[in-house]
Order: sequence, then structure tokens, then C-alpha cells
Amino acid sequence: MSKEYSTEMIISEIKLHFGFKTDSELANFLGISQPVLANWKKRNTFDVNLIFTKCEVINANWLLTGEGNMLNSTSKKEEKININEFIYSNKILSESLNKLVDNNSKLVNINERNSELIFKLCNK
Repeated sequence: MSKEYSTEMIISEIKLHFGFKTDSELANFLGISQPVLANWKKRNTFDVNLIFTKCEVINANWLLTGEGNMLNSTSKKEEKININEFIYSNKILSESLNKLVDNNSKLVNINERNSELIFKLCNK
């Protein structure tokens, strides 16, 4: 086993590979809460089956021992995970866009009310 092998190292490498900047992003991708991920780090353990299932390009030997290449050499799995990453990113973007549209609608309503109030004040 590699000297640097730890849950923290595994999580950091997975985040780097998938382009996640925060633990919360990785937790969302894995379908767990951020506190669960924090507990994994604290206890230096993790759900191997979950990570292996969600991160199909990860080499099982590397995941279990920290030795060898992090990624499998199978390109089909890499293509599949790239599609999963795209779908996940699209979902996040879509949710963000929906929030922006909702906030924009609220601002339009506020502006309309303000215009009405200004008109009333100016016409007194």
C-alpha cells in the first residue's frame, strides 16, 4: 500500500479527475450528504461499492490499495462517465437557470410595484 493512501487522498484525486471543486459537489454526484463525506475523511474510510458504482472509470485496485493507475484503461467506461458528468453538469446548470428565471420574475414584479407607487406619489 502506498504511504500516502488515505480516504482524503482518494477523495482529492476523484474530485480532481471529475473536476469537482468542493466536497459538496462530489457528495451530490455520489448521492450522499456532505456530512457523510466529512465522516469518511474523519474515519479514514469510505463506501467502496458506492464510489466504484458511481465512478466506473476508477481502477478497483487503486481504490482499495492506492497502488497502480487511478483509471481503468477501458475507453467505453471513460465515455460513459463523461456522459454522466455532462448530465450532472447539465442538471446543475438547469437548476441554476430556473433559479435565475424565478428571481428575475420576482424582480420584475417588484419593479412594477415600485413604478406604481412612484406614479401614485408623483400624482398626489
